[in-house]
Amino acid sequence: MTDLVLVFGVIAVVLTVSALASPLVERAPISFPMIFLGLGVLLGPPGLGELRLDAHDPGLEAVATFNLAGYRVEGRVSVPHVYAGHTRRDLTRLNRGEDGRILFGVSRSGDTDIANRLIHQDSLPRFDAMPLQDAVDYAVHLTRTTIDTLRFEPRHPTVGGPIDVITVTAEGCTWIKRKRIDVDD
Repeated sequence: MTDLVLVFGVIAVVLTVSALASPLVERAPISFPMIFLGLGVLLGPPGLGELRLDAHDPGLEAVATFNLAGYRVEGRVSVPHVYAGHTRRDLTRLNRGEDGRILFGVSRSGDTDIANRLIHQDSLPRFDAMPLQDAVDYAVHLTRTTIDTLRFEPRHPTVGGPIDVITVTAEGCTWIKRKRIDVDD
């Protein structure tokens, strides 16, 4: 059996087991990312040693992305900064127009096709005038709608579980909602 066939076989088994276990995991205190991390440790150098990847492996390029948001004092004004990052490229600022103007809007990453269906360029809310509570509600709405829609899509859900919410303002970061993680003694 070639290595490629083995890799695709393992991926097929993992996805099939994930789909079958989905109803159980949704009710459990453990999430799929935690399960996949454990599987990676088991198959990686600490475990069986069958999986050898590092942070710059081309196989991780599609999933090694992140968003970074915060404020920087420029002059006497706190200016919002939103960046998209990737392990193979420099940070890209998302909220500054070509003319230097600060842009307000929705930054999304990961499985974005459902959110993209909900957000039409011609009917976007006025983000620059939106109260913080409305912005939180809008973000939760987009995430919850994505989770709910994926239940009915003919594919494995890539978004799910509890929704954590943190606000980033000029005054600092505040957790609005986050799942509780307990450790048994």
